Amino acid sequence: MKITPRWMAYFALPVLLIAVVGYVYVRSENRGLAARAAGLSAKNDVLEGEVYRLRQELDGQRTTNAFLVSPDLRRIKAVSESDSSSCWLFWRKADNAWYAEVTHARFIAEGMQFRLYAADGDEVRYIGAFEPIKDTAGLQKIGKGVGGKNLIITTALRTDPNDFDKEIQVYRASVPSGY
Repeated sequence: MKITPRWMAYFALPVLLIAVVGYVYVRSENRGLAARAAGLSAKNDVLEGEVYRLRQELDGQRTTNAFLVSPDLRRIKAVSESDSSSCWLFWRKADNAWYAEVTHARFIAEGMQFRLYAADGDEVRYIGAFEPIKDTAGLQKIGKGVGGKNLIITTALRTDPNDFDKEIQVYRASVPSGY
């Protein structure tokens, strides 16, 4: 049998058709695999972000726990008179440094801050300001100062000067004797 162009066409046409169909199939499979890989990569990124967040939270809890068991710090709970929120204050006698833990503090508007004051009778002394950031690791340093019989936490705009009489009082704490 002699191979003619006609016989080659009968043979080449199905091979060419199979090659084109195979190419289209492999191409669509590659696109499907690429899309699936992109989806898995996105899920992996989300999970890595969640693991990072959980590690940060765990580190924050470890740091906070280290402060809680520290014999150098005295812990005082400041409570709200209007709702169930609270704020833990910590005082180190050695250097009169004050710290805050605000995971249970109330939400305040953007641009606001908490301010800590010590009060003895009519005398009110400013100690420092701290932010309502709930996801900080450990405690936030407020400032240094001698406490009073009462501690008062107010809210005010970050840009406002310290003026106890114009600020909104949100938390109060009575300092136990011996502090």
